[in-house]
Amino acid sequence: SSTTACSHATETSSHQAAAPQQQQQQQQHAIEGSMTVNIAAAVITAAITALVEAPLELFRHNSQAGQIQGNFIKEMWRVLHKSGPHALYFGLIPYCFESWPYDISELLVVGAAKDMRQHKAVRHVQPAAFDLAVGALAGTVAVLVSMPFDAIKTYMQTHGTALGGTGSVGSTGAFLLTGKALVRKNGPGALFVGLCPRLAHQVPGAMVCWWVIETCHRCLSVAARDQQKSRSASAPMHQEQ
Repeated sequence: SSTTACSHATETSSHQAAAPQQQQQQQQHAIEGSMTVNIAAAVITAAITALVEAPLELFRHNSQAGQIQGNFIKEMWRVLHKSGPHALYFGLIPYCFESWPYDISELLVVGAAKDMRQHKAVRHVQPAAFDLAVGALAGTVAVLVSMPFDAIKTYMQTHGTALGGTGSVGSTGAFLLTGKALVRKNGPGALFVGLCPRLAHQVPGAMVCWWVIETCHRCLSVAARDQQKSRSASAPMHQEQ
């Protein structure tokens, strides 16, 4: 009996020792799965966003540079009527080179921050403060990561350096050649021209955006829970009737 008791005690201690390891493995798998979902969502979102925003930004930048006179929406309609829908996407490849790093890095930062929300270090931070901080961090990281691509793309859009019309391979080659030319002429700093104005433009917007999104999510979650409670409370009354 003493041998049996010893064996049971050994098994119990081994199970207790293995429990923390299993919890760590489960947490690690959850983190890896969450990161995979975040990356997939970021890539899909960036691709869809590029299709919507690329034409607008192309004509907006040319309007700001003084190369379009009058309403740029009317100019878009004229080009569309004259050359067809493909004319609106001459700058799609350069735009994707800038927008994908921006969107993906922003969404990855937000996703990672949301995964860490229950960590003891930030658990007691007020939701609004946390959301604004996450938005500021995400916007800053996204701008820094995508800034060289944005500088090249904007130069191509406003200087007509074979922006498009030569296919994806030709646009990619033109993008790389434009970047090399800028660095050769003005040094690596040429790829970060306009960094401060871009931070001032993007970071406040990211802060407000993620704060509003998370606030609406919290309000909708509370409303859903209240609705579920009211349904649960009214169910016995209907059964009695």
